[in-house]
Amino acid sequence: MWPLMWLRRAAQERQEKISKELPYAIDLLTVAMEAGQDFGAAVRHFVNEVGTGPLRQEFAVMLRETDLNKSRVEAMRSMAARMQVEEFKSIVTAVVQSTEMGASVAAALKVQAEEIRRRVFIAPNAKQRARRHSCLFPSRYLLCRQFSSSSSRPWPCG
Repeated sequence: MWPLMWLRRAAQERQEKISKELPYAIDLLTVAMEAGQDFGAAVRHFVNEVGTGPLRQEFAVMLRETDLNKSRVEAMRSMAARMQVEEFKSIVTAVVQSTEMGASVAAALKVQAEEIRRRVFIAPNAKQRARRHSCLFPSRYLLCRQFSSSSSRPWPCG
């Protein structure tokens, strides 16, 4: 039982790290592509220049798969299946669609990075603020009740 719980927690932490690293990685890929590199060269540059991390490892595996004559789309789909991160699945879809339609992959990646950044960083902050406010009422009620019972005059709790 404990090994399974540990494994689930480790997998969840890895997915969270990937989700947090993903917008910055996509920004780096976009900048490299806007500078004239194709997608494969941008990924190779990312793998060679970025230190360590689960996202870098996954991109390195994807590069090895493409070096072994796997198509870029298939390598990205298998990468998405290994990572099991919803944000990356949307990136794969955007890259596939822009490749098939002949549109700019860099523009699609830029839009996806902004959307992921919003989902990963802004939405959790809104949830935390809502949780903070929901805890305010019970604590205020208990404090007012405590002070009202200990003093001779009513405590203003309004």
